[in-house]
Amino acid sequence: MLQKKERVTYGSMSLDIDNDGDTDLIVAQTFGIFVYLNNGDHFSEKRINPLLGLETYGVPVSLTAGDINKDSGQMEFGGTNYIILLPGKGKI
Repeated sequence: MLQKKERVTYGSMSLDIDNDGDTDLIVAQTFGIFVYLNNGDHFSEKRINPLLGLETYGVPVSLTAGDINKDSGQMEFGGTNYIILLPGKGKI
């Protein structure tokens, strides 16, 4: 687990992502999107790897969830990134 002092949380939501009856957490933090699965007596952390190299140039700031493809309540979720453009680092 990363040191908590190095993280800033920008957005979060709670839902049962693994359909086990427990409420889980999804958190947009400085270094990515993290899922905290509720295992009844503790949470296990898993980082969701960003796409397209955005972990270098972006910070996730918000999250949303819904049954986008209408598959009987299976929830999908998405997030938005704040993109940081640095001079001399090329184009994204």
